[in-house]
Amino acid sequence: MAHQMTKHGIVPKSLIVIHTPPRTGSSAMVQFIRSNVGDQCTVIRVHYLLAQRNGGYGSRNKKTIRRYDKKDWAVIHLARDVIARNLSAFWSFFYFRNRITSGEPELSTFEGRFLEELDHLSGASFIKDEIEPFWRIEIMANRFQPPYTVYGDQVAILRYEDFDCKNDLLRDFLGAEPNIEPPIIHCSGDAGDANDYKVILDTIRLPVEYVNLMYDTPYMRTFYSEEEISVLKERWTEGTKADHPIIQKPEAIRNVHNPETCPACQKGTKRREESGL
Repeated sequence: MAHQMTKHGIVPKSLIVIHTPPRTGSSAMVQFIRSNVGDQCTVIRVHYLLAQRNGGYGSRNKKTIRRYDKKDWAVIHLARDVIARNLSAFWSFFYFRNRITSGEPELSTFEGRFLEELDHLSGASFIKDEIEPFWRIEIMANRFQPPYTVYGDQVAILRYEDFDCKNDLLRDFLGAEPNIEPPIIHCSGDAGDANDYKVILDTIRLPVEYVNLMYDTPYMRTFYSEEEISVLKERWTEGTKADHPIIQKPEAIRNVHNPETCPACQKGTKRREESGL
């Protein structure tokens, strides 16, 4: 397999692993990578490789990964606002698939059940529990630069909120030129009614104590700025929806994204220009 040179060094393309928690855009990322480089390498998605979840789901993917020499794989992880991910996870996996057996869901009970029934810190601990120990690489001790950062030439982390910068990630990390537009992300998941889910996002008000607990984590403070965290806190406690990319981008229709006005895209362009790419 030929290797591609990028500003990060040699990035192999024998195996590309999308290793990220559920509800972070992993399906869209797999679709995008396979559409662009899937004929040159193996592309797989895994959620848990160390945690014993989903009936040993991770163990089957370990076998796939271990067929390749470690120097011949590349890893992509997607970071996401932990509260938005928790809400999406509970909506899709818990509330509809596991809890509702008949009839229409009672939206008025969503907040209470969400707070009581979900493992809220699993997303915030994913880097520490999964990425760092399995791939033997330090993430949290190094500075993250939005929209994405590459660690050790083998692990790239992109924020879900900056999904539209995947073209740049594909070029910089995998040395490939995109030939299709990124697929659209739908935040409602494939369970439940999208309009109901939008009602949840627009009306839910979460306790300040809970919001502070979620955002005062090393994970959030690594991948999100103080300004972004402040805006997100207001969103989930007061319902404030500021004119800020950290809120507007995940809810925007992806095919109207304008990279010329996207702050994350502008930062990526500036970094590439400064690097002479």
